[in-house]
Amino acid sequence: MKAKTSKDPKKTKKNPKGKEVTKLLPFKLTDEEKAVRGLEAAEKQSEIAQFEYEKKKASDEIGAKIKSATARRNVLLSQIRTGEESREVKCIEVKNFETNKVEYYFEGEKNSERDMTDHDRQLEMNTDPKKTKSKKTAKGSTESSAKQEMTAQDRDIAETHREETSARGSWSMVNGARQ
Repeated sequence: MKAKTSKDPKKTKKNPKGKEVTKLLPFKLTDEEKAVRGLEAAEKQSEIAQFEYEKKKASDEIGAKIKSATARRNVLLSQIRTGEESREVKCIEVKNFETNKVEYYFEGEKNSERDMTDHDRQLEMNTDPKKTKSKKTAKGSTESSAKQEMTAQDRDIAETHREETSARGSWSMVNGARQ
């Protein structure tokens, strides 16, 4: 049985005698009521989309926090297991060619070492601009300090180079004899 509501007091029907209870009863919606509910449903759909976006964003943020905390925990457990940690500090690097090791000294004590690589064995060029500035000679021309302090071995190498590259002292590629 469907209950009808009426605004006109003359057409109101009297309820039969009985006990008053609360119960959900079906009612037919008017077109106007359907339109109002449609607008409300559209607003709720927009709200749902916003909530889903916020949930995803919060989930990503929490996921990142979990990942960060997990990584830190793993580092701590590794430090506990090995009994040591790595710290970035200023130290002295020494290339020990006798033992073929590169040694690292911190506060005067050898802290660690590693095997020397081919790159470690290469001579390093002095690129400090304070040490490579040219000096003026008495005549006013400039010469580098490295050229002024040429050793006997350096002069010998330079002489051999000049001799091998000059036209009268060049070597023949065919027979190895001088031309």
